[in-house]
Amino acid sequence: MKIYLANPRGFCAGVDRAIDIVELSLKAYGAPIYVRHEIVHSRHVVNSLKLKGAVFVEELSEVPDGQTVIFSAHGVAKAVWEEATRRGLKVIDATCPLVIKVHNEVNRDYKFGYELILIGHAGHPEVIGTLGQVPDKFHLVSSVEDVENLKVEYPTHLSYATQTTLSVDECRDIVAALHKRFPTIKGPHQEDICYATQNRQNAVKKLTELVDVILVIGSPNSSNSNRLRELGEHCGVPSYLIDSTTDINQTWLEGIKAVGISAGASAPEVLVTEVVDYLKAHGGEVVEEVTVIEEDLNEKKRRSRPRPDALISVPPPDKRKFRRLLLKWYARHGRDLPWRKTTNAYHILVSEIMLQQTQVDRVLPKYREWLSKYPTMQDLARAPLPEVTRSWYPLGYNIRPLRLHSIACESVARYGGTLPKDPERLLEFKGIGRYTAGAIRSFAFHEDAPILDTNVRRVLSRIFVVRPNGKNGRNSEALWRLSMDLIPRGRGYDFNQALMDFGATVCTARDPYCLLCPMHDFCKAYPFQANPK
Repeated sequence: MKIYLANPRGFCAGVDRAIDIVELSLKAYGAPIYVRHEIVHSRHVVNSLKLKGAVFVEELSEVPDGQTVIFSAHGVAKAVWEEATRRGLKVIDATCPLVIKVHNEVNRDYKFGYELILIGHAGHPEVIGTLGQVPDKFHLVSSVEDVENLKVEYPTHLSYATQTTLSVDECRDIVAALHKRFPTIKGPHQEDICYATQNRQNAVKKLTELVDVILVIGSPNSSNSNRLRELGEHCGVPSYLIDSTTDINQTWLEGIKAVGISAGASAPEVLVTEVVDYLKAHGGEVVEEVTVIEEDLNEKKRRSRPRPDALISVPPPDKRKFRRLLLKWYARHGRDLPWRKTTNAYHILVSEIMLQQTQVDRVLPKYREWLSKYPTMQDLARAPLPEVTRSWYPLGYNIRPLRLHSIACESVARYGGTLPKDPERLLEFKGIGRYTAGAIRSFAFHEDAPILDTNVRRVLSRIFVVRPNGKNGRNSEALWRLSMDLIPRGRGYDFNQALMDFGATVCTARDPYCLLCPMHDFCKAYPFQANPK
């Protein structure tokens, strides 16, 4: 029987931090130190801290006046903080930073008048603490059915947040149901499921490809441990939650060739070692790690970052999957824009120049106005330059109308008011760069030409490379090659439009909608975090 160990597994940075807080508090203040609720959901950890002098209580009423109390990693409601202040308790906050992030989002949106929805499991300490951040207008949903039955007062002014330890797949379905029923609902953009939860789920998914049974080490009240077990079962592999070796049923191991071991974010590595030793004593051999990502417990680096020169090494199955998912997404969500209803090269050129550093909503009225005034290259070339500049107002970045006018004059002089298909000739025009030339070839002439604007660069970098430095020449050239390599034969028009729309509406610069992204299963930057250190 071969033994496979999921990696990452066990303690995450938030759990490690919470345990350190209790141990350091015991050293600094001496026993007893009171801890409201289990510091983390691990029987082993709680019993270990009890032996060192920690006293675990469920309510603040159990803490004597003037004593020190630690709030657990799951966070608490505002009323708990108020009671502690009123009674003069010395509070040490061990709330996980990701839970604090959710609390901040909830308080901000409540302040702005949103009716709030929390995706989570009723009764979980984290959910109780999050619901307790605001006095009213807060609904809890735990399933798609809950969303369908939800009654709200302000359907056009809603905002949602999520429990951090949910199953990613489960949460994604609920979020999709919320967006379907309430199209204007506001979400956190960067979903709130923590990176450690996601990493451990990805590792279990990998285990299911290799083993006949999975043992998940974690306490019964650990949400993230239960999600790991459920995920294994969902993938078709019998999976069991165990607190220690005493919970292992020998019949689970009968006749199997490979067993996988994972551990929830609250389970210490010593329990993993004990389970491995137990399995070895019952016929297990050849322990092998199955690593999906290397974690840094100091939480400063959340994922490994490949070298720039590794970026175009994309397996063919991933390319095919990316093309299929992107085009399927575009068929449902592609934007209806006027320049997509024409193959006129001049009209395409106007739209591309206008869209440089300018939002679509600002471009739409000016695009129609411009083409009404200058419907052809010849009309623009004949127009006096001061008039052209005035007609551009208020788009700004006023070098652009000068470029357009120059291109129109050269087009009339050299090609009779048309634009050539040949990329080298297009690039001879002052004002037409590599991206604009690719856009004209793709959208006007329906050629399979690559494009690489800001949106496309961001999408390809995150999904395949984890955001390299776009100003690096080698990176940029490799992204151009990747952009070309990904285009399905004969589908350059739709594929490039899809890339740009996806970057503009889903894979956005600062707050991408990672939870709704169809690429998240293989995206190297998932879940995206702004300003990583």
